[in-house]
Amino acid sequence: MLDVDCALIQQYAEKIYDDGNISYFSTLTSRMSEETLEEWMGIAADDEKFNFQSILSNALGQGNKFDTLSETQKAEYQAVGITVDGNNHYYQGQLVNIFLDMHRLAVNPAGTVNIRITRSEDGKISDVAYMTDTEVTELLGNMEEPNDLYDAEMEELLNDMNDFDNK
Repeated sequence: MLDVDCALIQQYAEKIYDDGNISYFSTLTSRMSEETLEEWMGIAADDEKFNFQSILSNALGQGNKFDTLSETQKAEYQAVGITVDGNNHYYQGQLVNIFLDMHRLAVNPAGTVNIRITRSEDGKISDVAYMTDTEVTELLGNMEEPNDLYDAEMEELLNDMNDFDNK
């Protein structure tokens, strides 16, 4: 277990944030101090990365403040067949597992379908589609199999840290 806020955590967090890998970043939040989480929240807010803000909000113990929808947002979703009941999203009557919108990411392990919202340049919903397995893997990573690229990078970072400690 790495120390909270150690240099390796920061290096790895920067790399996976830049790559947009939510699942790996989420894992690292447990090794970040509240101050570091707040700093990342500011970065994610500036970058308008709502999915990272959602993860950081949960890590800070704030619940997910991005789960509250206005009546206008609910009406927009309802117009394309999506209903929202609390933290549950339904698409055409089916409970949604992964709900991906540029403004919102919600995951419900009890859900049976994965959907993504595509928006036009003016921000209006232009399409709702089921996510492919490839899209889900790109979004969350394959939770059952290690990601070879990140495993190799982690090993390289650990070796760098060991070299630094031995000097």
